[in-house]
Amino acid sequence: MARVSYVDRESVPEEYREQFDTHLEISLPDVAAYENVQETNVAGGSRNIYRLFGHHPEFLRSHREHLSLMWETFDFDPRERELALMAGASEMRSEYEWQHHVPVALDEGLTVEELRAISAGTFDVFDPEEALLLEYATRFVRRDVDDDLHQRMAEHYDDAALVALSTLLGFYVFLGFTLDALDVDLEDPFVGWDLSVF
Repeated sequence: MARVSYVDRESVPEEYREQFDTHLEISLPDVAAYENVQETNVAGGSRNIYRLFGHHPEFLRSHREHLSLMWETFDFDPRERELALMAGASEMRSEYEWQHHVPVALDEGLTVEELRAISAGTFDVFDPEEALLLEYATRFVRRDVDDDLHQRMAEHYDDAALVALSTLLGFYVFLGFTLDALDVDLEDPFVGWDLSVF
């Protein structure tokens, strides 16, 4: 159970209420292509993370705008984005982030077997460039990115891509730590680190 209360949509000023809605059509440019996301969308449209940030409605709006901005403007391959985010979620053991990104990752082409490998930390099933990306995301969460790892990444990604990747990972680390500290509940039963429900 969460350590703080959740805010109901109706309890905030009307100008902020739409921020409590999932708005898949806004979050995803081509929502029709995201079958797994649509199937697992939260009933009623309001996620607990939005209800948590609802204690500060202006921050909730800023949070959602910032996240949308990163997804829209960072020129990063969607599969690579999800590889990095899933590795980060796994390293943090953030059930909330893992839960919400499993359907996104599947829709971006990752397989259940690949997600299980990420959860287990066995990156050798991926090609060398993807394995490097997974290593970077994992070590980013550990605060263990050194010159050698950065240089190896720089052989595949330019400065703009590295800034985008690091900023995106940093954003999700902030979310993961916040969700963990406040013990925010999942809306549905956990899919599991081994995705046993699939």
